[in-house]
Amino acid sequence: MTNSLLADLNVLKEATPIKFVGGKYKAQQGWIDPNRKVSHGRTAVIVNDPTKGGPYQTVVETGNCRKLNTDQPMSLAEAVFLVPDVEAKIVDLCRTLAKFGILEDDEAIDEVKELFGVELKLANKWQNDKGDRAVWRRVKSFEAALEKAAQEEAQKVYDT
Repeated sequence: MTNSLLADLNVLKEATPIKFVGGKYKAQQGWIDPNRKVSHGRTAVIVNDPTKGGPYQTVVETGNCRKLNTDQPMSLAEAVFLVPDVEAKIVDLCRTLAKFGILEDDEAIDEVKELFGVELKLANKWQNDKGDRAVWRRVKSFEAALEKAAQEEAQKVYDT
């Protein structure tokens, strides 16, 4: 983004917030650029990259952009899938599987879910077997939402 556009922050007020799930800006956030139109599977965006001095304009593949979800996740699994680096890896895996053409019918999708479930159980065992050497991650936004819901439930009980 040029310095003259940086000064005009109204551009960002009009822009739709997005996240990048693939490509050069994977796991970063930005905006759809409302002042520029691009076609042929590409989208004009504004990328927020502090290492390059702040927001700047560029063009990316449309498939690498997703609407920024501001809803609270309803489950831990959903929260984990929304962690930017995890979501990007899931998108990469799904795109790789799609190259084999196996995900075009519901039966194949069910089989992939089953195989993924088996692999996830093996990965959980592997993680637990590491004991003290295991590295664990937490989804703080989900934990905060759970705590808030518990407090609201406790308040309902107290109020009755």
